[in-house]
Amino acid sequence: MASLNYQAPRITTQGKDKSQYSIDLGLAQDIMKGKGTLTFNVRDLLNTRRRRSITDIMLDDAHLYSRSDFQWRVRQLTLTLNYRLNQQKIEKKEREEGFE
Repeated sequence: MASLNYQAPRITTQGKDKSQYSIDLGLAQDIMKGKGTLTFNVRDLLNTRRRRSITDIMLDDAHLYSRSDFQWRVRQLTLTLNYRLNQQKIEKKEREEGFE
């Protein structure tokens, strides 16, 4: 699984917001003869998920200019082990057929 999130730059009433982008990546592998699943996820693979903006306001004789750069949580790595007790893994195709 992979996802790319991109938000284009935009002009606001008081300045502009710069572009934002990030990549999330996940891998899963069945183990223990299908009784377990090992999953590895990376959020913000390139550590680029941040909000950047510029405020530029003219007030009579004053000029206000400000740049901001805010980064949410830094890159996260998650390793998960799911183990199924007394049940089999339901394949995606079987789940979809169950909804018909």
